[in-house]
This record gives sequence, C-alpha cells and structure tokens, in this order.
Amino acid sequence: MRVRRGFVDVEGHRLAYLAVNEHLARPEEPAVVFIHGVLASVNFWLDAVPPDFRDSRAWFALSLPAHHPSTVPEDFGPGQVDEQWFYRLMNGALQELLDGRKAVVVGHSTGGFCALSLAAHRSPSVVGIVSVAGFHRGEWGSVEGLLLRLAGLGKWAKPIFGLNIRIAAYSRFVQRVFSTLLAHDREAFRASPLSERMLENTGPDTRAQDPAALFTLFNGIGQLEIGDRLRDIRVPCHVFAGSHDPVVPTAQSRRIAHEVPGAESVVFEDVGHMPFMECTEPYYEALERALAEFTERSGSAATAAGSERRRAMTYPEYRADLQRIHESEVYGQAVFATAARLTRNPERKKKWLTLKALEDKTLARYLAYMRSTQQPVTEPTGWVSKGRVQGAALAVIPWRLAMKFVRDATAPFLVKFRRLERNANAPEREFFAYVVAHEEALEAFAKKELANEPESLKAVENLLAT
Repeated sequence: MRVRRGFVDVEGHRLAYLAVNEHLARPEEPAVVFIHGVLASVNFWLDAVPPDFRDSRAWFALSLPAHHPSTVPEDFGPGQVDEQWFYRLMNGALQELLDGRKAVVVGHSTGGFCALSLAAHRSPSVVGIVSVAGFHRGEWGSVEGLLLRLAGLGKWAKPIFGLNIRIAAYSRFVQRVFSTLLAHDREAFRASPLSERMLENTGPDTRAQDPAALFTLFNGIGQLEIGDRLRDIRVPCHVFAGSHDPVVPTAQSRRIAHEVPGAESVVFEDVGHMPFMECTEPYYEALERALAEFTERSGSAATAAGSERRRAMTYPEYRADLQRIHESEVYGQAVFATAARLTRNPERKKKWLTLKALEDKTLARYLAYMRSTQQPVTEPTGWVSKGRVQGAALAVIPWRLAMKFVRDATAPFLVKFRRLERNANAPEREFFAYVVAHEEALEAFAKKELANEPESLKAVENLLAT
C-alpha cells in the first residue's frame, strides 16, 4: 500500500487527504473516496477498508473539516456551519482532489451525511454513494450525542466541551472507553484487532485536535436536516446500518433507505455504530459488493457512450466559444476567491464565496462534458492572474461599483454562451443551457444588489441545488 498525503484548499479550510495506490488507478472507473466521522481523522480508513481493496486498488480518504491535520480559517465561527456549507466544502474538495474525475463516496456517520448531501445536491463529481451509519438530521445518541447537545447550548458551554475533548485527547483509556460506547456488540468490538489499530492510526490526530474548531462544527451539526431532499438523490445509493446503533437513531436509517429512490440497504443485526469492528467480515463483503456494482455500472455506461458518439458542432466560432467557458470559470474562481479573502465585510464575503461555489460547479460540469464528448482540454493561460488582480480590486472598491463590474462582465460571455446553446445538438443542449443559466444568475445577482432587492443570490443558489 502506497500512501501520498496532501491537502486541498476550499474557502480557507485545508482538508487533509490520503491518495492510496495511485499507480493502480483505472481511469475508466470512478475514483473511490472515503470520508470519516466526527472525532476520527483521515487516517481512520487505513484499516477500515477491506484488505483486498485497500492493497490492490487505488482509493482516497478525505478529511472532514476541523479535524486534524485539517485546519480552519481564522474567522471560522458560529453560524457558518449549515447544509450548504457542508456541500460547498466537500464538493469543492472533491473537485480539487479529483480534477474532474467522477467518484463513488463512502462515508461513515458524518461522512455518510456528507455523501448523502453531495448526492442530494447532485454534485457533478459523484456517481454513487455508500452511507455507513449515516444520518439526515443532526440528532444523535450516546456520548457523541451528549457532545452535540452540549455544543448546542451556545458559547457558555464551550469551556466544558473543550475540557471533554482535551481529556479524551490525552487519555488512551478514555479514547478506548469512548469508542466502545459507540458499539452495540461491545464484546466483539473489544475483541477485534481493528479497534486497537484504529486508535493507533488516529491517536496522533486526536491529540492534536482543536477543541474550538470542533465546538463550532458540532454547534452547526445539531442544526442539520436534509430529510426533505433525500428524494432528490438520483445516483445509486447503498445504505448500511446497524440494527442497534446507539448514535444514529434507527428511524433515521429507515427513512434514508425508504426515501432515497432505488436505495439498496443492508442492516447488520445486533450491531451498533461501528460495523467495521463489530461484524468485520459481513461489512467487508457488503462494501466489496457495492463497490463492484459501481464498477460494473461505470463500465456499462462507458460502452453505451462509446456506441452513441455525438455529432460535433462545426460552426466557425465553436472552438473559441467552447474554450471561453473554461476561461470564464477559472477566471471567475480567481475573482471571487480573491474578493472573498480580502473583503472585511462578513456578509459580502459569504456572497463572494457563494459565487465561487457556482464557478466550481460549472467548471466541473465543463470538464465532465469534455470527457464525455472525448474532446481535448486546453488549460487557459493568464486568466487566473487576471482574475486575482480584479478580485483584489472588487474587495476594496465601493460595493455598487463592484456590482456594476460583475453585471457588465457577464455580457461578452453571454454572447458566446448563447451562441453555443443555439447551435447545440439535442443531447448537448442541456449542458449549454446550464452554462447560459450560470452567467444569467451572476448577472441577476449583480442587478438585484444594485436595486437593493432581497434574495439577490436566489438564482445562484437554485443552480447550486441542482
């Protein structure tokens, strides 16, 4: 097993990742990305992945925000953590990590929530998910539930929360007791060699956790609810749950399995929140079956795509117009990221970051389109530098002047994007219609800001939710 460690940067958060066995990657298959639960770390998966898969396949592990060795921005605080925030961060991290490649996301607990959220928002990076003891609502039991409710009490409870985190961080005995309380079959959990290896793998990160960052994260998790979005999931979904999970209520697992269209569910009998250790072999077998199914689906899809090659558009400006999509997205990313980083106004910072999230999503869709139509991708030159300069200016000039710049900047792009849409073949028209809608949403935002109208980001947020 070869492991490369690194970080991806999204909205000021540095999220750690493991890239494992990259030399064994199969480009025709989706990547497999594992996301851990709270109070663990990216190293949790080193012994929680089926051994055959772990050692003979390429895969990634991605950290939750605010979990060492990941870091948070200086202004990370209450009110930032909500459903959209989780989606933006994890979707942005996938896009940066995979560079446009599709992925199957396997998440445990809060990692399972992330997988469900990515699918519900129809992340362009995700083609399938496996939720292992995941949840749709931030409502837990057991010791993690106690910490969640403590963080929900507000800032006066922060010292008590931090004390609990620090005690657990420096006591292996407390860590062992804490993790055992997550299981239902505690005898099996204690007897499993994976339990001790998990503590060894995550121990250094546990000792380095930032209690203040975790408090903010837990405070926000208690407000999460995506139950009404489960029916929006359109990618294949496998739901794994223990029949006696002390953390995630059984009713949540049942609702996920019932409401996600076509979901495949596996219930591990007499098992709690940690099937990796409580019923290792059944868990390994279920996960390997699910991953094999995703691989088979991707192979079938590739064959179908190859047999129905799309007729390329041939009008004179086509190549330049298509390249302008790529240029506009990397330019927009640089503009809005720089403006967000340099602005001092929290409300405006949030708006700039929402606009950047749309640029991230559209760039990912563009790269996916280019792959599906087997067209070469040319990296834009000079557009990132140009965007950073103009983003720095937007951060300091008067807001109305900045909005006029955003409004006027959309016009030349819209000319080219509407021409692409008019000339598109039927199978491709949906993509180019989306690109036009993207630019029109930016224009609508700026116009509403200039008119002091409410919900200026509504068109942008609607696109992010699709």
